[in-house]
Amino acid sequence: MPEARVRLAASSINWHNDDFPILGSDYWVDTILRGMRDAGFEGTEFGSQYPIAKDQLQPLLDAYELVLAGGWFSAYLLTRDAAQERERFTEWIKFLESMGTKICTIAEASYCPFKPYPPSPVDQHWAALAVPLFPYQLPQLTAQQWSSLGKGLEELSEIAGEHGVALGYHPHMQTVVQSEDQVWALAEAAPNLKFTIDTGHLRFAGADEIAVLERLIERTVHLHIKNTRDRVCDAARAGNMPFAFAITEGCFTVPGDGGIDYPKVFEILKQNDYTGWLVVEAEQNPETSDPVLYATLARQYIRAVAGW
Repeated sequence: MPEARVRLAASSINWHNDDFPILGSDYWVDTILRGMRDAGFEGTEFGSQYPIAKDQLQPLLDAYELVLAGGWFSAYLLTRDAAQERERFTEWIKFLESMGTKICTIAEASYCPFKPYPPSPVDQHWAALAVPLFPYQLPQLTAQQWSSLGKGLEELSEIAGEHGVALGYHPHMQTVVQSEDQVWALAEAAPNLKFTIDTGHLRFAGADEIAVLERLIERTVHLHIKNTRDRVCDAARAGNMPFAFAITEGCFTVPGDGGIDYPKVFEILKQNDYTGWLVVEAEQNPETSDPVLYATLARQYIRAVAGW
């Protein structure tokens, strides 16, 4: 068996924003995959505009010499029937398994203003504009809700494991697991749950992203690596800025740009023998921040600083 190593993937959200589909709506799948290949990546995460069928998606990936590094699942364990959620999740995991994908990233999307169920591009954009990021607008979970969420996520993790897929929970802006306190509450409620660490979302939420990574590194199965432009994040914290506006104003960028100490991030990963995917993400407006340029800059930075 070949030795495991760190691998680099890009997210299609650099081109087309799954949370706010109006951003990058004119990018075709071929354009996105070609850009990833040309920037030097070997993998992609699943994007909402990709076909959900192996016989359609695999030829596309093969044409651009890419593999499917992971896929996102929005869970609604707090607001939908648990059995229905398990069934919906199992269908998704079977698709990832068919693609040879070993990672599924999950977040609880109940109450998230830009992730309604069922998905709606209209609600994802316009309804979310009425909900500012700060002060925090979502309900704080009760002890019973934390217990229910933790149990439900661990059940989904077991289902994923039965299909050879690791489940990683992604703390995310404007969800019920956003702040550092909420991260620790979930980690306690679901002691067997693994994590997808996203340094940019943690920092934007006000967490110490380095401290969180250090504390959760043994439970980390996947990483989304993005940077933050702290002046935009600070403006959002002042109040009344919806998430879509923060994105178009440039709250996120790629490693090598922004406020996160990425040499320290890479040092932590190396000291703890992390193996797996690093996924470059930067929810930016593709009309003002060229996706291929930023993906290429990120790929070159990681190679120069980390040697990967």
